[in-house]
Order: sequence, then structure tokens, then C-alpha cells
Amino acid sequence: MGSTIMERLRQETAEQHERMEENRYARGIMAGSLDRAGYRRYLELFYGFIRPAEERIYPDAQLQAQGLDEGARRKAPLLERDLQALGLGADEIGRLPRCGELPDLSTPARKLGYLYVLEGSTLGGQIISRKLAASLGLEPDSGLRYFHAYGDDTRSRWLEMRSLIQQGSQGQEDETVAAARETFALLERWVEASA
Repeated sequence: MGSTIMERLRQETAEQHERMEENRYARGIMAGSLDRAGYRRYLELFYGFIRPAEERIYPDAQLQAQGLDEGARRKAPLLERDLQALGLGADEIGRLPRCGELPDLSTPARKLGYLYVLEGSTLGGQIISRKLAASLGLEPDSGLRYFHAYGDDTRSRWLEMRSLIQQGSQGQEDETVAAARETFALLERWVEASA
């Protein structure tokens, strides 16, 4: 019997996932050495990648019919609230650079590959939020919305997403895996090029 889609995603993106955790911002967060300006810059980079991607992903009637709650899954609004809490005005946020090299999000299966990466990061976000709370004195309402996205509901939200990926990628697993790999690669390039 072949690997499940979740096993494939985990195995085939493991190296990329590790590299993302090794960028200078992530290392600084884990070491407790990233200052507020560096943290804000990291959020700006995420926003520049996530906002245009979400504009291509949502709305998607097919994914909604399978149970995707778009309102709950969008990350750009969380990043906007964090950036405002860290001192950026709405006009400044609107002028932040946007990534022009995004993954192919042309099918629901490919969108699920992207969501695997972003939704999977909410698990690590729990650790990151604790680190940032300790080192920068931040709380969800003062700049930690993105990394603390689901709070106590993180595990149940991840299980819902796993189920959606398993159901929505049937017969199109290669597309889902390709999109996840592409998402990691382009996000890493965007963060490294802008660091």
C-alpha cells in the first residue's frame, strides 16, 4: 500500500521545512535574540507572501463545499493586526512589498498544498508565540495574532485541515505535494532575498 498524502507531504517537504526553521529570523526567535524591529520585519515578509497568495486562493467554492472555513483560515488579517500593534499604520501596511513569485494555485488540489504549509506552521507557532512572549513581552493582542492563530484550538484546527487535505487531494496527490514544495521554496527565497 502506498504512502498517504499526509505522509508524502511530511516526507517530501521535510528538508525544506527544516531550512525554513533555520532562517535568521526563526533562529533569532528560538534564541530569544530577535528584537522588535526584526520581528516586525519577519511579519512584513510573511504578509508580503501570504496576502497575494490568499487573494488567489479565496474564494474557492469547491473547497468551501468540502468544509474549508475561509474566514477562519485567512492569515493576512492576523498579520495586519500584528503589524498595527507593532506600530504600522494601515497605509504603511498597504505599501509593503508583495511577493511576485507565488506558487501555482490554479486548482483546489494545489491550494491544499499551499494550505498544508501555512496551516502546518500554526503548530510551530505555538512554540514561537511562547518564545516571543518571553523575549519581547508580546501577547496575542499586542503582536502575536499570527503565530498564536488558533490558540487552544490549534490541534483541532490542524486535524480538520488534515482531513480536508486527505479528502480534497484524492487522485491529485502529486499536485498537492508539488504545490507544498513550491510554496516552501518560494517562501524561503522571498524571506532570504529580503532579509
